[in-house]
Amino acid sequence: MEPHPQPLSLVRRGENEAESLSQQALEEYQVNQLPKAIELWEQALKIYLELDDKQAIVTTLKNLIAVNQQLKNYPQTIDYLQQYLTLTREIKDKPGEISALTTLAKTYAQQGKFTKTVEFYQQALILVRETNNQPEEAVILGNLAIAYKTLGNYVQAIQTNQQSLQILQKRGNRQDEGIVFKNLGNVYEALGDYDNAITSYEKACKSHEKLITKELKG
Repeated sequence: MEPHPQPLSLVRRGENEAESLSQQALEEYQVNQLPKAIELWEQALKIYLELDDKQAIVTTLKNLIAVNQQLKNYPQTIDYLQQYLTLTREIKDKPGEISALTTLAKTYAQQGKFTKTVEFYQQALILVRETNNQPEEAVILGNLAIAYKTLGNYVQAIQTNQQSLQILQKRGNRQDEGIVFKNLGNVYEALGDYDNAITSYEKACKSHEKLITKELKG
């Protein structure tokens, strides 16, 4: 049997209560009472879930993710991110799904869990390539390369840095190009390949110099 829809008056009452709780949560957040803000947003979320108000659920989950991140409550952050990820897939919100995946990757990196970091960046990379969002692809590749290096997967770190560089150079992004050349130099240095390390560091300096020259010219 399908569940009976709630009477409109009950739905409206629930919406009003959830909106009031959300407003109280925001006020507590603004005066830096973060645990209280979390408590109130969690109450609001419960109501929005009962009402199946997906837009309100998305907004509330984002708030809970952000506050728990501030407090470095990693297990709670991951729990809400997983809920958010599931919902973005359900409503076919690809940008939201990419955001959830990359935030999960960063959260695991903050805990030193780089295998999970790689896993979520790889999933995000597939989606970003499907949307042909090259700037975001370059960022994810760069972050993925850092995770690979941390895990000692130097060959993959070099490959992903080079893929990121191809995009950045194609787009003329000197600032990020310099950062990736520096990261590439770090990988070569860790490998004991000092010639390539020096070459990469020199290229990083040149990218920085070109950026300064461009800015001076206005």
